[in-house]
Amino acid sequence: MHVDESGGHGIMPLTFEALKGQRYRWCFGGIRLTVFLVAIVPVLVLLGLVRAMALLRRSTGATWRDAMGAFFVWQSTSLVVARASVLALFSKKAAFLRTPKTGEQTSWWNALRANWAETTLALFGLAGIIGALNRINTLSGPLLAALLAR
Repeated sequence: MHVDESGGHGIMPLTFEALKGQRYRWCFGGIRLTVFLVAIVPVLVLLGLVRAMALLRRSTGATWRDAMGAFFVWQSTSLVVARASVLALFSKKAAFLRTPKTGEQTSWWNALRANWAETTLALFGLAGIIGALNRINTLSGPLLAALLAR
């Protein structure tokens, strides 16, 4: 609730550190009043997943299993799509990458090396999940782990 009256008089924080402390206190106090908003995030993520799969099923006739697989492929290629989109804004030319038309046998090491950016992000995500689960006694730890696992 906004009250259009000054509750105190004083001066601005004199240092950047004091300003950060003040903003932290203001934000922390405001968020503690809205636990519902933090708790609703996993629900919204789940609804987004179900909506995307339902739209995919309706537009292609795929099964739920196939729609979930397609959704994970879509998510797993989002990094390369973002990279190509940004590079296209600043580059005039790019190499044409031909899609192989035959199956190739490869090792796990070659697959990880070829997908180093995704592998690195996956490792950071796993480290974040493990770190968040170390704070199991708070709501923020499991919630962050669930968001990172998504």
